[in-house]
Amino acid sequence: QLLPLDEFEQQVLRLDQELARFLRSRAWKYAEARDGVVGWLKWRREYRPTHIQPHDCDEAISRSGAFFFHGYDRLDQPLCYLNVSLIDPSEGQMERRQRYIILQMERAKRMIKLDGSAGRCAAVFDLSGAGLRNVDRQLLVFLLTAVKRYYPDSFGRVYLVNMPYAFRFVWSWVKPMLAQHAQEKVRFIDTEGGLSEFVEPRWLLQKYGGDGVYDPDASVDANERGPEPEPEPEPEPAPRKAEEVAQSDDDEFLD
Repeated sequence: QLLPLDEFEQQVLRLDQELARFLRSRAWKYAEARDGVVGWLKWRREYRPTHIQPHDCDEAISRSGAFFFHGYDRLDQPLCYLNVSLIDPSEGQMERRQRYIILQMERAKRMIKLDGSAGRCAAVFDLSGAGLRNVDRQLLVFLLTAVKRYYPDSFGRVYLVNMPYAFRFVWSWVKPMLAQHAQEKVRFIDTEGGLSEFVEPRWLLQKYGGDGVYDPDASVDANERGPEPEPEPEPEPAPRKAEEVAQSDDDEFLD
């Protein structure tokens, strides 16, 4: 029912590295990995992530600097920054926020190096000055579920920076959703300049003691490197309304 495959789908399914993501994320269970690939194909055809443009997304979250990719860590993994204190769950439309997240994930795939980093990203969750008022549970579940289903095995490390006492509750809620090997990827950064152990100064943003500067006006960060962007198919209508992403009882996020 999924045939014929387009050029991009054929390219991905010919790469052992891409297929291995689904196997690793499903604990090497073939049937589950196969179903994951089928679900991924169906989602890309319906959601059409390669057609999302900045004007399709939530401008507030884009301009605020709450979520973006910039530079690499010392393992050559593209760095995703999530500044929790800049998130206001009451602002913007959820559908447009979700599109912004997918837009950034697609850019991350173009930043990934195929050697050294094992084809993964890293995430910096900056919790400085954040409170429970900044927790957008629906958006967080969407992010974790999207990573699980559509970008499996995409994160090699997660850096939690300056986590306040109140967020221990949030961590206790998220932790059971993570597989054991996913929990082992988390690093807690509590000291000033602590990220410099994991990120070179040229990539580390100035607020963390480095030399890097993020430009929110750049459609693709000037510091990006990696493979050329994947070829775009012929233009199609604007993306359909985002499918509702629901948390299933047996999901193990970020695995």
